[in-house]
Amino acid sequence: MFYSTLSVLFGYRYLVSVFIGYFVISGCFRFILATDHQALTGNTFLYGLRMDLIIISLFSFLSVILYSVNLHKANRIYLGLIFSVFIFLEMINLHFFAEFNLRLNYLLIDNLAYLGQILPSLFADYRFSLISTLILLPAVFYIVFRYSAVFFKQNTPLKQNLIALPFLLFILLLSSRGSLGQAAPSPSYYSWSSDNSINEISTNTVHSLLSSFIFHEEDNLYMYGQAPTLLKKRFGQTIQSSLKKKKRIVLTIMESFGHLFVGSLGGKKASPEFDRLTKKGLFFSNMYSSSNRTNRGIEAILSSIYPFVGRTYLKLPDAQGDFWTLASSLKQQGYRTVFLYGGDIKFDNMKSFLLSNGFDEIIDSSNIGLDTKEFSWGYADEDIYNKAIGLLQTSDQPIFLTILTLSNHKPFDFPENRISLFPDADKKSFENATRYADWALGKFSREIIEKDLFNDSLLVYVADHNADVKGSKIVPVERYRIPALFLGEDIGPREITGVTHQADIAPTLLAAAGINTTIPAQGFNMLQAEKSRALIIKQKSYAFVNDQGQVIFQPEHKPIGNQILTEEGLALIYNSYAAYKNHTHK
Repeated sequence: MFYSTLSVLFGYRYLVSVFIGYFVISGCFRFILATDHQALTGNTFLYGLRMDLIIISLFSFLSVILYSVNLHKANRIYLGLIFSVFIFLEMINLHFFAEFNLRLNYLLIDNLAYLGQILPSLFADYRFSLISTLILLPAVFYIVFRYSAVFFKQNTPLKQNLIALPFLLFILLLSSRGSLGQAAPSPSYYSWSSDNSINEISTNTVHSLLSSFIFHEEDNLYMYGQAPTLLKKRFGQTIQSSLKKKKRIVLTIMESFGHLFVGSLGGKKASPEFDRLTKKGLFFSNMYSSSNRTNRGIEAILSSIYPFVGRTYLKLPDAQGDFWTLASSLKQQGYRTVFLYGGDIKFDNMKSFLLSNGFDEIIDSSNIGLDTKEFSWGYADEDIYNKAIGLLQTSDQPIFLTILTLSNHKPFDFPENRISLFPDADKKSFENATRYADWALGKFSREIIEKDLFNDSLLVYVADHNADVKGSKIVPVERYRIPALFLGEDIGPREITGVTHQADIAPTLLAAAGINTTIPAQGFNMLQAEKSRALIIKQKSYAFVNDQGQVIFQPEHKPIGNQILTEEGLALIYNSYAAYKNHTHK
């Protein structure tokens, strides 16, 4: 049985030629792009090989199935067609990349509607390439169809093929994901440089086209009501600070550290360390998150932008470069910009977004250099904070360090013997995970002072979202309350009890750090502003909240709640969408 299965698997040896063929084709075109853009480095081709493996594995599924049921002629036709399409797309991409400095994306699909208008121009500019491609493609199809016959000379027993088929499909499934981790294939898989054009060369054309088309499909806006007169063409906000400029800025985004388990917000008292610190700095006790997702929290905190329906900005193609973040402004001010995370930074396309928008250094589980235990999602909070202390101590220039914690995430893995567990909760629960996260935060804050790092520093703590946002309401607003805290030697104890939002963090941070600049922030500098507002998204519904009340928006429905707030709420919804679509969030 074993040897007969091996003999059947041997029949699938044609796949080796298919894989090598695609690697050669994609690699040759990548070499052309890399040569033209001074990107001939090992990383360009190493990351590119991974993306090529993902794509050819994906397109090999059908070929393996056709072979297994002995449809050899159909398989040869299929292989001829896909290789012809691969080369056709790569030929187009050479000119597309020269024009946009990007690989093929949804713009190709959009322009098909205007083919009659653009075809004459294309033929005038690229006549030789078009004619060459039209000649080349039939030749490619013929060569692949003709010479692949050597692998399909005879039928093999159907029963034995079906035994081997699940094994092969499983292998292809693994290789088409490109990873054994949590992250699915995304632009982060090929993002290794702060130069987005180099990252684009490192991927391949098929992946770029497919992923951007899928993302673009969700880049839309529903009708929530008549667009108000408050719409803006561009956001602009000048930060003028009288405070001393800080050498060190540490922004900590705390996983699931919401009001349900934070004592200073009236929740279950799992946060004694954080509660103690709230008495020493600027404490936001009525802040709201954009959503219940970390990616939404990151975009609001770092970019001071409100959410809109569709994918997070972290995944949208037009936000992968020249999209304003805190790191963008601080980099211009001479800061070293570092993002530190104990897990896989490719998750939710964080890596691509961050590298493209101001962060020069990314440290995650792949390069963190720790010899401590790695848990389900990554390294424990205490280990991340220890790494942060080292970065702060050794940085020879002003540093903006953003930390994203993860211990307070299901399945709630954290080191033993650090905290006293809640007697009425499972060890692996939000209560105990929050208590551990709070313990690690407190230890970090004390070490900052003990190691003489507090002077000339600004520490900011803010949650990405609450632990639980379940509720019967369309948008259960109260479930989105989170804490935020600013600590610094020139920031006196104060509590802001009015409604605020994660979008207020960035302008307030720049002011508290003594930075004078102009930014496209949608939030407010709460060192000067008297009030703010919040916009919360849940699926396709929004809640707009301020100190006067709240109003809920649903597509094609009449707003529910305080109707006086309707115009301002709609303005935030439509302005956020316009800021992305019109490329004004720069």
